[in-house]
Amino acid sequence: METKYILQLIGVLMILISGFILGIYAIFNGRQGTRHQHRHMVFVPINLVTTILALVLLAGGGILAASQFQGCAFLNHWVPALYKSVGPFLRCR
Repeated sequence: METKYILQLIGVLMILISGFILGIYAIFNGRQGTRHQHRHMVFVPINLVTTILALVLLAGGGILAASQFQGCAFLNHWVPALYKSVGPFLRCR
């Protein structure tokens, strides 16, 4: 049972870290479109960095899907105080 939560922690960390880095990369390294496109569109170039980050993001999601991730049980295992405070709002059983 303990290895399930460790695997889920790895999956959550993979998603959070790669999503954060991909977002930062899109903000600072994305190039703006031409004048005829919308002003707020950011284009992220597809290169090795973005491909690896997307694969890590998908791998984290795959880990969570394979381990049958349940957010309430995960919170209760790792952060019981947070689970007690937000559990009723998340409709945990």
